[in-house]
Amino acid sequence: MMLVLSSLWASYDSFCDMERRISGDLTHALAATIEEKRDADWLSVDTVISFRKNLQMAELRERACLSLHVMDEGLPPKNLVGAIAGDTLHVSECLYANGYVACSAMKVWWMSDQRFSLFLSALSLMWLLAICHRKSTPWGLSVYRGQVTDGNVVLPLQIVSMESKLVFSEEEQRFYNAHHAPIHFTPMQQQLMLMFLNAPRHELTKQEICAALWPKKDDPSETLYTLIKRIKPILEANHIKMESERGRSYRLNL
Repeated sequence: MMLVLSSLWASYDSFCDMERRISGDLTHALAATIEEKRDADWLSVDTVISFRKNLQMAELRERACLSLHVMDEGLPPKNLVGAIAGDTLHVSECLYANGYVACSAMKVWWMSDQRFSLFLSALSLMWLLAICHRKSTPWGLSVYRGQVTDGNVVLPLQIVSMESKLVFSEEEQRFYNAHHAPIHFTPMQQQLMLMFLNAPRHELTKQEICAALWPKKDDPSETLYTLIKRIKPILEANHIKMESERGRSYRLNL
């Protein structure tokens, strides 16, 4: 969220900076034109041509115009509807002028430097994709080779993801939770968990489980139900959920 907000702030700041630069360029060009045309006729096409030539931003030259005001006292307003204006400058006696350009917000944004904002946006997108990938990736079970001493896991050279909720040590032939505490399964429960470990998306059908655990039993449905019923509280105590689809298949939700 901070990256997104920072990206929006950077984009808006660059937008406002470009508006200020456009206004400043219009004021500078008008001041230079007044100096050039001090003794010449102001009400001519050459005045507008000179004004546009004095603009430093090439993108403004075809759109920029002059606004002349005759005032007995005070100054005309600087802001023009639908345009960006420069400062109001005194030309002669009661004649005042504004340089302005019709420029949409999209045009100003396009002219502004949005590289930092786009960089932050790219970081935000990468972060979002990483979060989505993490949530959609089913591989929450991990296998490592290491030793356990006094309840502490000594990791090998290949570091296991700290986000894994369930880790199996091949050397110890034991499961550990995310806090590296051993999980006590019965031999039958551990065999089932190993099947989930090796199954795609950690999902097994009822037939796959029964065929592997009770190949000689005619109808092991009740035995499977009991096994699932007893293993669920152990998994839930370790923040692991087992989902079932109408008793036809089971999947570990990590």
